[in-house]
Amino acid sequence: MRCGTLHSVELENKTFWAIAQKIVICYGPEAFGYVASMAEKSAIAGDAGMVAAWHSIAERVDHSVIAERIDQFRED
Repeated sequence: MRCGTLHSVELENKTFWAIAQKIVICYGPEAFGYVASMAEKSAIAGDAGMVAAWHSIAERVDHSVIAERIDQFRED
């Protein structure tokens, strides 16, 4: 019996979504500012990999915030 493997790209995608959701829950309207500050700190440190990671997280935060707003309209 073979177990399926989780590709690192899939893991990154799931991890970035989880991080984005946690940031939206914790920071609410300030989520974008938090992500931007973390990306800036990574850039200052010269860590291009983390800058790219924060960019990916920012895209997911954007989608999460939009989805959250749509859900609010559905509840009304």
